[in-house]
This record gives sequence, structure tokens and C-alpha cells, in this order.
Amino acid sequence: MGHGLCPSTTFGGPPPRAGEEIALIFDPAGHEHRAWRIAAVQELAREAAPARVNGVVGDDQERIDDTLAYLAAARGVTGQLLTVDGKSAETR
Repeated sequence: MGHGLCPSTTFGGPPPRAGEEIALIFDPAGHEHRAWRIAAVQELAREAAPARVNGVVGDDQERIDDTLAYLAAARGVTGQLLTVDGKSAETR
């Protein structure tokens, strides 16, 4: 992968250290899942600070990897849930 973010972590282990980043990858789901997902990401971000925690929703691995690369470079971004669907930039 090479994006510098940990795509998964073992729960129950030691807490993340400063400078570490955690990315939670969610499969696409209906809009009714957005609220609990963003709440979980934000709570984990608060608990893990100063480590950064973000979530990515999608099933296109290339776009997920691109988003993780962006997050690795965007040092001030934490507690966010980003959706990558491959359609957001399309024009009608």
C-alpha cells in the first residue's frame, strides 16, 4: 500500500502513539449508517489523540488507497468520514 496509514488495528492492544494514524475502512451501506459511523470515528479520534483517526467508506481499492495517501499528507485532518464512490466528480 505505501500510504503510511494503518488500515486496521488489533483492538485491546496498546493505544496508538503520537504521530501514528488509524484508518477505518467501511464497506458502502445505506445512509442510515452514516451517523453511527461518524460518531465512532470521532470518538476514536478523541480517545486516540494525538494520533489521528479517520474513516473511509468505499469498495474501490484504488480510490481508497488514493484517499489514504491524501490523509497521510493532510496532517491536520482527523475525526472525518470520507466517502469514495467513484461518482462524486462525474458530471451529468
